[in-house]
Amino acid sequence: MKQSFISYLYFTRKERLGSVVLLAFCAVVFAMPNIREWYQPQCKTDFTAFETAMKSFRTTQSDTSPTVRLFFFNPNLASRDELLQLGLSEKVAGNICNYRDKGGVFRKADDLGRIWSLQPADFERIKPYIRLGKDGYSDDDKKSTRIKQTEEGPLDLNTADSDAFQKLPMVGEKRAAQIIRYRDALGGFVSVSQLSEMYGLPDSIFALIGPKLTIGTTSLRRLSLNSATAAQLEAHPYISRKQAEIIVSYRNQHGFYKSVEDLRQIRVFSDGEWLQKTLPYLSVD
Repeated sequence: MKQSFISYLYFTRKERLGSVVLLAFCAVVFAMPNIREWYQPQCKTDFTAFETAMKSFRTTQSDTSPTVRLFFFNPNLASRDELLQLGLSEKVAGNICNYRDKGGVFRKADDLGRIWSLQPADFERIKPYIRLGKDGYSDDDKKSTRIKQTEEGPLDLNTADSDAFQKLPMVGEKRAAQIIRYRDALGGFVSVSQLSEMYGLPDSIFALIGPKLTIGTTSLRRLSLNSATAAQLEAHPYISRKQAEIIVSYRNQHGFYKSVEDLRQIRVFSDGEWLQKTLPYLSVD
């Protein structure tokens, strides 16, 4: 006799008891983590040492950051540190210095407000302290510039040392060192106008110091077209890597140069202006 469908859903007494025990066991297993939390004593982590270290770090940071103070300043002359003391960020101070290094001059106070990344609130805070003259420099700065000028006559651009350069208007220790490095890289100056080609020297500053310089000595350090490597040629401010490689390649293919004028035979060196300013620094020795 076939069993009805209901008979399959019937549990015996033992089966029902086993199901209850299984459910109870599962409930205990799932509740065990919560039960352990009830009976396990709470352990608090001591963050005192961490908080002390963080407090010390914040104190150190505040001590090393520049003290913000407001004072009268000329944006054409203020140093990076002075700009930071005004409460400007590193980025803004760098943008101002880069603008000046590329020849930019602040003619009026509102020109400073156009500097990239300078917040309007910061500009309005420092605007009352900006001091500019009609030509972009304050009267006090022009007085100090006149005092700083030497009365010993023009400086020899090829022999002057750092101290001598620092007697020039608008030339400090860093700019004097930059001039000497550029002179060494060139191998000496042929004309005063070459100084205007130095990276980072604004035209406004060259206009001030140019008339106070002269070329009294023209003993140049020359590069030999017949022995200099491409790297040595490339190190010269007037010679690019590609030009250096071409000079060496032509030497390898055609033999030693007989004269520096042989460079004119190389088609890529047809730029007469480049040759005129570069040839004095080359030799065939």
